[in-house]
Amino acid sequence: MAVFLGEEFYSNLSRKLDAYASARALGGSRAAASRVWRFLNWAGQNCSSTDVARKLAGEGRFGEALSLLLAGTKAGGVLGRQAAEEFQTFATWLGYSGHVKEAEAWMGRLPDQSLSGAGAWFVDFWYRRSILDSAHNFRLRQLLGQQPDEATESKILWLLYMTGEVQGDLDQLYSAAARRGNMTAARDWLSILAARDPDKFFSIATDNKKWFAKKGTSLAIDMLLCDGDTPLANMIGERPRQLARHFRQSSADIWSRIGDSSLSVAVVGNSPCEIGKAKGEEIDAHDVVIRFNHATVGAQHQSDYGRKTDVLVTNAFMLRNFVEDLDIPVIVTSKDWEVFTKEKKTAFALAEKGVPLATVPRELRTKINHALKATASSGLQTLAAVCDVRGGNENVGIYGFSLVDQIGPKPTSANYFRNTRPAANHNWRGEALMLDAIRRNGNIDTALEAAGEMRYDNQWKTLERFTPTRFRIEGDHTQYHCGSAAVARSLRHFLAPHGVIVEDKKYDVLVVNGEGTMHHGSKGFHRKMKILGRALDAGKEAYLINTVWQDNPHDYDDVLRGLTGIIVREAMSQRELLEKHGIKARLHPDMAYYAPLEAPTDVVDYKGSIVITDFFSKEFDTFVRLTRAEAIKYPFVDMMTVGWDDLIASLKTAEMLITGRHHAVFAACRAEIPFVAFGGNTHKIEGIFHSAGVDIPICESRAKLPEMIEWARNNRQEYQKLFDWLKSYKGWKL
Repeated sequence: MAVFLGEEFYSNLSRKLDAYASARALGGSRAAASRVWRFLNWAGQNCSSTDVARKLAGEGRFGEALSLLLAGTKAGGVLGRQAAEEFQTFATWLGYSGHVKEAEAWMGRLPDQSLSGAGAWFVDFWYRRSILDSAHNFRLRQLLGQQPDEATESKILWLLYMTGEVQGDLDQLYSAAARRGNMTAARDWLSILAARDPDKFFSIATDNKKWFAKKGTSLAIDMLLCDGDTPLANMIGERPRQLARHFRQSSADIWSRIGDSSLSVAVVGNSPCEIGKAKGEEIDAHDVVIRFNHATVGAQHQSDYGRKTDVLVTNAFMLRNFVEDLDIPVIVTSKDWEVFTKEKKTAFALAEKGVPLATVPRELRTKINHALKATASSGLQTLAAVCDVRGGNENVGIYGFSLVDQIGPKPTSANYFRNTRPAANHNWRGEALMLDAIRRNGNIDTALEAAGEMRYDNQWKTLERFTPTRFRIEGDHTQYHCGSAAVARSLRHFLAPHGVIVEDKKYDVLVVNGEGTMHHGSKGFHRKMKILGRALDAGKEAYLINTVWQDNPHDYDDVLRGLTGIIVREAMSQRELLEKHGIKARLHPDMAYYAPLEAPTDVVDYKGSIVITDFFSKEFDTFVRLTRAEAIKYPFVDMMTVGWDDLIASLKTAEMLITGRHHAVFAACRAEIPFVAFGGNTHKIEGIFHSAGVDIPICESRAKLPEMIEWARNNRQEYQKLFDWLKSYKGWKL
């Protein structure tokens, strides 16, 4: 029949049926919509069911969205796979918000209960959210018997370790995984043994020296081997040895000072509960002031929270933020930093600067974690440790702690100094019981049993009112050229696992894509900063991302300080924000480079020739095309008409690219060909080279173009350094 009616007829018909099904689903007729989509799936046509499910979720119709996806999982084929993937993503959102039991119940309805389906989801969910419930251990051991992949197997073993699995049984499970060649499990086992059973560690490690990680050993192993006469001492280098000795000594010093009962100690959390109470002077009057994640307090908050900081507490992943300017003791919190040591390079740098490092004693945090069936927050770990080492709460001031302001019908920010999404991976109600016990008598023991019962009672919205995180994007410049379109594609791709994108004002998080707008106080700069300011005034979480920053006024410094995060594309912008505005920003190369590529449809074979784009003209304050003889001989690429996928595929057939376009440089990098770059209206191209530490020069004039072409041909190694640097970033995230 297709021969007589034509493919276009069937294409138009499938689009109409899909639109009809979408309208029925949004109108509440999910069964009718599902029947249409199953037919389209059977016929090999595209369906919009997952898009509709996201729209329903964004409208707060989350149960309907899950039901729609669940129906789709039974369809098989492309629709079934897409629906199953989305269903698991939606269940994850539900669980991450605190609705753990509801998420697990929905996942239990998936038709595929194999490890590749629901089983793997449960393992990953419990692992990422540190749901440390020994009631799960029987099922975890069952899943081990299904021969999971190495990553899933390592997560299962970690969960068993963190929930207090009997050491002998744990040794058998780790040993079996290691003998099968799971090197992650093998190295984790050595670290656990180093912390728990040194004699067995030496026995196992002596026979399996190949298990020592090429990327470095854990702090637990370093501390065991750091003395020169220890067996296997030659398995670690001098730098790990010095870090272990530094950690051991400074940890003892830090807790000795905090434990001195003759000194008063203030532990200052980040809850907004102290705003307006004018306790700043009272806090600063303590001999030792402990703060979390920020060593300095902004002037606008000093009257309430004080300004003095003697000890900083931060998690392992935030350590890197303090390498440059920190000179006070640091208590590092993590799920088990000695055994599963993260950010070790940062720890090296801090130790070599002489910054004292410590952790909360392992025995105490293990007791708390087992009681809570979750990893405890940095705040509760620190409060419990302070009272434990001092033998009670006498002369201990507790400020900025609520532990329930992240849950309930109207959760607030977890920080007094910026808007953030409430964190859902801790047992907040259980921690609140422990906090109450600490305030009463400085001892958590009376609250341990009751705290565990609260593990699954942490949601802050009823399921009927639940919505995933709703992102609103400002700065979608898709219509400008294909590089900007790639940025928009990348942004949506990397946000998709974390929530839904909405177009209206009912959003939770504002994401402003700065791109090349934020420079020299331009109109676009003022417009975007005002949008960010309005979001903060409305109590929203807001980010400025993927941006240049150059020669901007100080009109919006208060807005910059209130943002949840700032991500710049290169180091020159990062340095300017810090030096001129006192703002720390994270660096991540332009998102266009990381956009998922689709199959190209219109590839040009340049047959190894040089190709060229347009350039920024300072004279005309716009991009222009060179028309002189030295440039017109090269094939011209118009980034406003070509697609990103086609551009990269086409550039792979060229010898090199000549360009004045920032995004064209990234297209050349994705195609892995050399390029000659002219400067633009900002430092964004120069900033790329500076960030990567490569010696690729900017072409300063058209007269130097032949010289620069020859340089590019003879210095391929510098471009390869840039390509490798870009590939070292594994993807973008907020």
